[in-house]
Amino acid sequence: MKNLKSVLHGLIIAIGITAIILLSFVLNRPPAVVPADAPANVFSAQRAAVHLPFIASHPNPIGSKANEAVRHYIVNYLENLDLDVHVQKTSYYHAPAQRAATLHNVLTRIPGTGSGKAILFMGHYDTVVNAPGASDNGAAVITMLELVRMLLHNPPLKNDLIFFFPDGEEYGLLGARAFMRDHPWISDIEMVINFEAMGTSGQSLMFETGKNNLKTVKEYARAVPFPTGNSLSKEIYKMMPTTTDFEVFKTRGFQGLNFAYIGSSYDYHTAGDNIENTDLRSIQHHGEHAAALALHFGNLDPDFDSNRDTVYFNTIGYGFAYYPYNAVPPIAIIIALIILGILITAFTKKKIKPLHVLFAGIAFLFKLMIIYLGTNSLYHIIESYYANNDLKLLQYNQNGILAGFVFLVAAFSVLYDQLLVKGVKISQMISIYLLLMVLLIWGGQFTWQIAVVALAIPLHLFFAHRKPIDSHSLASGAIVIWTLIMLAVSFTVTGASYLFKWPLLIGVVPFLLLLLIRKLKEDSIRMSLLLVICAIPLLLWFPYLMYLFQLAMGLSFIGFNMVVAGLMMGLLIPHVFAIYRINKWMLPAALGMVGVILLVSFSAGLDYTERYRKQNRIIHATDGNSGQSFWLSFDDRPDEWTVQFIGESPDDIALAPFYPYHTGVAQGNIAPGFDPVPPMLKVLSDTISHGKRKLSLQIVANTDAYFLDFYFLTENGGTLDMGVGQSARSRLRPFRDSDWMRFMYLAPPDEGIILHLYTGAGEAIHIHLNELNYSGIPENTEYIKRPAHMMNAGDLTLISHSYVF
Repeated sequence: MKNLKSVLHGLIIAIGITAIILLSFVLNRPPAVVPADAPANVFSAQRAAVHLPFIASHPNPIGSKANEAVRHYIVNYLENLDLDVHVQKTSYYHAPAQRAATLHNVLTRIPGTGSGKAILFMGHYDTVVNAPGASDNGAAVITMLELVRMLLHNPPLKNDLIFFFPDGEEYGLLGARAFMRDHPWISDIEMVINFEAMGTSGQSLMFETGKNNLKTVKEYARAVPFPTGNSLSKEIYKMMPTTTDFEVFKTRGFQGLNFAYIGSSYDYHTAGDNIENTDLRSIQHHGEHAAALALHFGNLDPDFDSNRDTVYFNTIGYGFAYYPYNAVPPIAIIIALIILGILITAFTKKKIKPLHVLFAGIAFLFKLMIIYLGTNSLYHIIESYYANNDLKLLQYNQNGILAGFVFLVAAFSVLYDQLLVKGVKISQMISIYLLLMVLLIWGGQFTWQIAVVALAIPLHLFFAHRKPIDSHSLASGAIVIWTLIMLAVSFTVTGASYLFKWPLLIGVVPFLLLLLIRKLKEDSIRMSLLLVICAIPLLLWFPYLMYLFQLAMGLSFIGFNMVVAGLMMGLLIPHVFAIYRINKWMLPAALGMVGVILLVSFSAGLDYTERYRKQNRIIHATDGNSGQSFWLSFDDRPDEWTVQFIGESPDDIALAPFYPYHTGVAQGNIAPGFDPVPPMLKVLSDTISHGKRKLSLQIVANTDAYFLDFYFLTENGGTLDMGVGQSARSRLRPFRDSDWMRFMYLAPPDEGIILHLYTGAGEAIHIHLNELNYSGIPENTEYIKRPAHMMNAGDLTLISHSYVF
């Protein structure tokens, strides 16, 4: 039975750690919604939400009737506020993406009292084909509409404010690119503020800025009441497959701020992005940012140029700190020297042994390796039970799965450290290795290279840790690794450096004071409180940032995220051993049990509900040359809704007649056909000059086609250049691993489009053209609607035509 003092010591630390972690999530909630009856000169999300039914009841992708209706609503609302509204109708060909569109950008401007320099607020109004887009990007649209209304009830500002609603963002930032190319207001813009969403809840995070952002971040911190953001998010954003209209301005050197909320990220680009699921607090946070920045930047001398970038981050809650990049290396070196001084002092006072610290550091690295390989493999085992679209079930439960993995990693970390302190037995070394190999094989992650490298783990444990090691040396080994990581990150991924500097520096304070103050005992109440207080940065930042990372990157990055959890446990070694004194098995057993319960609860026996719905879609594909039609599904098997189209035993339908590059099949069945009206293809000219052929075509689509999807092939394998309308010609690249070259035109105009094709003389050109309509299943088709636990992933009507010129 441990003495009462040790028990109290451990309980204070355990309760303190739990309370701080919970507090980190409480502090990082969006602000409360301001009601609709608030004064007219403040932003109210409840007032803004009045617009949502008019712009987010249905998907409104570029080229759709719904897109046109949303545009008219925005224009009419702004005109009713007595503003001059401009619709920029233009076309744009983005050669790198081999994509073009007819675009309708909406702009208005509130003049200021100054020289005409302007702050641009931006939020696209188009959606993907299957999402109503209440958050992406209806939240931005209504934020800007409410912001305009609010500003008209405030005194005039010095700078002009431009409100830009781009079209075509979801398919290549085309509206923003066209605006940048053509619009005369570009020369007036000094600052760009963009609003986005990659989920339906959470804080509005400032996740990106322009380059050399010191002045911008400084003014942001001064302006807003609830600043949220960190320079780490910029580094994470680089890893993500998504981008925003802000990218167009950033690459041209504009200063600016990019905001998004990412809670409930499983709703992103699905029918779950709807009015019912959108959290008005997130829109309120968008609005708090927008209103504060408009009023602040609107009266500021528009000089945001700087030659320095900034590290910035939230401290506690909405506390905000920043400092320039050039301060990062000296701070890192100073911290490293402080750590070195502490370790030398500990050596001289015989608190730690140098060789033990070295071995402990290596063992800590191996622990992180085991954590990555083990958790990554375990997730792949879980994932294997949810094939194809059913992976959505895991996404819906990702918060619980993340928590389960964190508890398991914490339990393993505690057990691993206990083995090192007691001395590792040969049977324990072999067990760790064999368990890791089983997980790798079962999870499909095994390779002989990994198996050979992982042999270093039991070999190191055998040669270095058969004898016990003291907990001070164990903690010091982790501190050494933290210091090396801190130095490496400071000189490479500078924006993330704060995350390793301050938790490390503050976290070693108890150890330093223990060395300097003789009367300070390890199991004293003072030391308990000191350990808890000095862990505040670590415990406030790491758990919440792990949660955000999971939202941004998804469960496939769970292994990397758990390495972060392992790093966090490295700085908590003194805390763990304080709790360990209560009962050596209580902590790992409790952590492991909670982890298993969470992981089983949130990954086993999952099913869809009316809130968390299954995605599916049906394609009605017609071969315009033969007139034959099919129902197609890319799912691996029929479900209770798609079975009415493709049957219980669907055929394998070759995809090449519809997607000529595709050599595979889809599940399908013969569908009722109709006589498709082919698009008009008119040869405007076909000439040969200096051994080169130029073929000019006019293509007029059917009126209900959202997109025209072209595939080109030269008969003898020659190159093919293309120009769209008056655009410059560019070389078309093969699509995927085929010889076919893909080009897509979005929202084709009534008068049609003109393509100029350039190839060698005598080279025949094969053209495969798909007309795509995402308004749903063809009219006059009798079918049962989806049940409440299912949602449309983009039902498509496709009509294909093939030509040879």
